[in-house]
Amino acid sequence: MFARGVALRGASKQSPGSVGERIVLGGVTIDAGDWLVGDADGVVAIGAARLAACRHAARERAAKEAVFFERLRAGSTTVELLNLDVSTIMSGGSSASP
Repeated sequence: MFARGVALRGASKQSPGSVGERIVLGGVTIDAGDWLVGDADGVVAIGAARLAACRHAARERAAKEAVFFERLRAGSTTVELLNLDVSTIMSGGSSASP
């Protein structure tokens, strides 16, 4: 569970609880086995059927970023690594030719 702050409700024992039931949270249906991942930017629900693909993509992204930071430490710039076109910045943003 992720919370931006503390919001305590009083305890009650009106009915027995349940485990493994389908719920709807923020308009999204969550089933047993689904993952909820959250940080300061928000929360995402990952369905159990997509979890393996998401974990694989995350590992690939982490490996790519490790190489990126290694190249930055070796002296490359983000302009070089991202193959950015700085011609409009260098010319003051004008599209007119000199």
